[in-house]
Amino acid sequence: MRFTTTTILLAALFLACARLTAAGVESNDLRRPILPADRQTPRREQLSRLQEAWARTNLGEVARLHGQLSGEALQTALRTARAWEAMRDPETGLIPDSPDKPFWYVSNTGADCLPFLWEAYRELNPERAPFWYEVFEIDRRLCGVLPQTVHFRPTRLETGTVYEQLFGGAEYIKDGLVAMAERYGRGPWFERMEEVAQEVNRRAPIATARGPIPGEDTEINGDLLIYLPRLYWATRNPTYLEMAQRIADLYLLDLLPRTGQLPPLYWDFARNRLGRHVHAGLVKYRDHGNELIFGLTELYFLERQMRLPAAERHAAPLRAMLDRILVVGRTPDGLWSDAART
Repeated sequence: MRFTTTTILLAALFLACARLTAAGVESNDLRRPILPADRQTPRREQLSRLQEAWARTNLGEVARLHGQLSGEALQTALRTARAWEAMRDPETGLIPDSPDKPFWYVSNTGADCLPFLWEAYRELNPERAPFWYEVFEIDRRLCGVLPQTVHFRPTRLETGTVYEQLFGGAEYIKDGLVAMAERYGRGPWFERMEEVAQEVNRRAPIATARGPIPGEDTEINGDLLIYLPRLYWATRNPTYLEMAQRIADLYLLDLLPRTGQLPPLYWDFARNRLGRHVHAGLVKYRDHGNELIFGLTELYFLERQMRLPAAERHAAPLRAMLDRILVVGRTPDGLWSDAART
């Protein structure tokens, strides 16, 4: 294991000093209750000691306790990765969606799990990291450019619909490959990210007045708005910016003025009306729909930073959307709702 106790303690001490001097951090923030008073656990006792150490500005004790918690977290991550390694399918070399679902499902296993299992081995057991990267190569070899579902014993590919392929590719990038690129920079994962992104753009099947886009829902379109600005920032490939701004123009300039400044979950762009899905009129504030909200803001940040002309036409409708979300998206206590209706 690369992280020794000394390394963890030094890192924790550095973080402790940085946190104490960080702007906006008050000592009162460190003494808030963690759990209900009637719940006693060993972890609660340790966290209570940590809070007390912060209150006394005892940085040595803070570092020691942070070291213990960090070591426990790292060991847990490694045990988790090893447990998944044991579930690897002997015929394909891929890992299952779960112990009772023997198939490789890219939107879950590939996007949400594999990149972080690889990262755990790269950081904590580097001699075994090539084992996990091999899984990425197997996926590409079996499925082609766009990931597909692979059933085990016997091995069988499930191609799915065009939308399912595009959605799987978009999720693979947004939830998995982006994290690898942001953590480790350029590498084979970045090349794979570009390959999939270009194929999703090329095969976008939904005709609109502004050109084709990949889907009618805010999840897949939001996925693209999250990763395409990052790819454009890194490569300056104009096709990434063109697709991102096409989606943004459709929502900010064409759609939101008709829907009360809220992005509906599904929109029929051919008929210019709500889609036929039972929840088409919802605006989602959590996963599986809120991606468009984040994506629009991230694209606008890119446009402002790079002084692109589109920033001027996107600023006002984006602000109107965010202002409206603050009004209809929260409970009286200020917490976010699951969804609201447009």
